[in-house]
Amino acid sequence: MPKHFETLDSFLSSGRFGNAERILYNTNILYAGVAELIDGRMGTQVGPMLLLRDSQFQIILRAKIDQTIAALQRGDLVAAKAILIRIRESYENALSAAAEEHAELLPINITGGNKNSHVIAGILDASMKADGFSKGVQVLAPTEKQLEILRLSLTFLDQQLPGISKTVFPFVKTFAIVESEFDSAYNKETPMMFMINYKIINNPIITAEFLLHESLHQKLNDLQLTNHLVPDDYDDIQSEAEGDVLIPWGGSSPRPFSIARALATLHVYLHLLLYYAVVLDLHPEDEFSVFVDRAKMAERFVRIYRRTCFLFSEFDKCGIQAKVKPDAISFLNWMAQVKQAIEASLLFERVMSVYSPITYH
Repeated sequence: MPKHFETLDSFLSSGRFGNAERILYNTNILYAGVAELIDGRMGTQVGPMLLLRDSQFQIILRAKIDQTIAALQRGDLVAAKAILIRIRESYENALSAAAEEHAELLPINITGGNKNSHVIAGILDASMKADGFSKGVQVLAPTEKQLEILRLSLTFLDQQLPGISKTVFPFVKTFAIVESEFDSAYNKETPMMFMINYKIINNPIITAEFLLHESLHQKLNDLQLTNHLVPDDYDDIQSEAEGDVLIPWGGSSPRPFSIARALATLHVYLHLLLYYAVVLDLHPEDEFSVFVDRAKMAERFVRIYRRTCFLFSEFDKCGIQAKVKPDAISFLNWMAQVKQAIEASLLFERVMSVYSPITYH
């Protein structure tokens, strides 16, 4: 990897907005404190459960802690007690379950005899149906071919973007291979995991993009817990309904995005811009170059760049800047440095001279 891109890999994996150790430390402290508050109010033992090292249970626990706090804020003790009962049930399931994870990868298989695995699969299916995907999702066990492609994808990321790889994937506990109507998805109902369509797992370079893309959503969610990107009274549903950001791709007419969603999208695109710059700069004799269709990869790079520019232009508007906190401005400035550095690269000039007519779509 050229020194130029190596520096950007280090930049995106360090500092206030990139350092995984710091962000995870703050997240763990926050949830330990929240669990202590719940235990003090409800007479439960949620705090010690945070120490159980079981991926499926930790996904359920994080989601249920969030739901419990929301119920307590509403003053709904009945709902809070019901959620805490389900936490206890999942905890007992985890204690009796055998570990069913592929330790050499990110844990990927949430099917099998583990009751919590089936709980998660049910949440995913119901949640995606509620989001408009009428067929929901079916969680699949990985094939040997898929496992090999996933290994290659993670190896490629570790070799080419070692800093980002080591500071993004620690935020996710597992991911599910699914049959679905979408390519991949992150769902806040099941934090610390994501879904990837089995049809995507056929080229290590493309698969790596989706693994990185969805994992970045969890990193940003953790980052937002202790960085004030939006005001305390910010309402994500209202922001989307008001069309704070209108996205000109992904539909026949502009799609309304909330401010938080637009920030998350920009965060992902910024990383993918560097990712495809590295892909396009691979030496022809590199072992992974056989998977690189340079014309298609260049088109992906330019499309991501166009979308990145659009989102930056939206956040430059005075109306949007008035709706975010100073932390968000610092976050945007941090990301802008990466965009500017990529624009100054020789690869950028070479690619844009050939593929510049490509639009957002």
